[in-house]
Amino acid sequence: MFKKILVLVLTAVMISAMAVPALAAFEPDKDPALTKYYSFEDTIGDAKLLGKEATEFDFYEGGTISYVDGVHGKAAYFDGQTGLEIGKDVVKGANFTIALWMNPEAITPWTAAFFGRRFAEDDPEQYWLSIAPRTDLDANPDRMMMFWTCGQEDFSYWFDGVTTVAPELNKWLHVAVTVNGEDIVVYGDGEIIFDTRTSEANYTNNIYMLSDAWVLGGATFYIGANEFADAAFQGKIDEVYTFNRTLSQAEIVELMNYNPNAAAEVPDETPAEVPEVNDGGNDVVVSAPPANNTGSAQTGDNGLMLFGLAIALAGAVVTVRRAGKNRA
Repeated sequence: MFKKILVLVLTAVMISAMAVPALAAFEPDKDPALTKYYSFEDTIGDAKLLGKEATEFDFYEGGTISYVDGVHGKAAYFDGQTGLEIGKDVVKGANFTIALWMNPEAITPWTAAFFGRRFAEDDPEQYWLSIAPRTDLDANPDRMMMFWTCGQEDFSYWFDGVTTVAPELNKWLHVAVTVNGEDIVVYGDGEIIFDTRTSEANYTNNIYMLSDAWVLGGATFYIGANEFADAAFQGKIDEVYTFNRTLSQAEIVELMNYNPNAAAEVPDETPAEVPEVNDGGNDVVVSAPPANNTGSAQTGDNGLMLFGLAIALAGAVVTVRRAGKNRA
């Protein structure tokens, strides 16, 4: 009788363990909100080279993109004479994230590592944003900043988010910008270096443009250059991601450390060995749960924890029963 009860208890616990939902792992290059990803493994993908494939900017002529060792695999080397156009509405809405690795060989004022702009001659609703390694503002001219201006023909709405970081020459820096309505956060190597909720921001009128302007759509985006003939980026850029959602700081850190080129680990699908529970000479064998063959990116920590709890419970019950027999 005892053996049957024990088997039923263990079976019920294991079924419950397998039914507990596991947290999905964050895989940046497979995230549903991912809109663009450039790894620069000997290719610029669907991007267009300014001055060649994208010919509307005649001040970017003759430049080239080459490939060098990067953070993960290869990186794009920008020679300071050109940039990449990566399309329209790369990010759109009031919630988005832009992230990249950059390693500047030269740092020039207002140069854009990443840039986006909506512009039409007869459209008053024009706006742009830029992630610039250096600003040359009177205060903190060497600081990196994320800024934009928009709304009217005279750019009467503008915003400057000067960070606490001054990028160094020939050194990799991971930069990420997250926008969540009126909240803008800039990260450097996974640490917050600007936050509209706590940092001193410089902007005119109201913060409407921070949350509503990018909902309009129609902006064109670039890597390593802007539309104002400022000096193009010179140095290396790698692992450019854009998402139409606001990543958390934990996800930014995961993104920074994520290596898409690493070989996928093959899970060990061998069933775990389960100790035998001896009931007065009669073995009660508890079968291990089947291996996960679904190929999903879920973790089984909760199930394993409950399965271990079941085994411990079985041992405790047997111990108590033996103790009772000994007293008898």
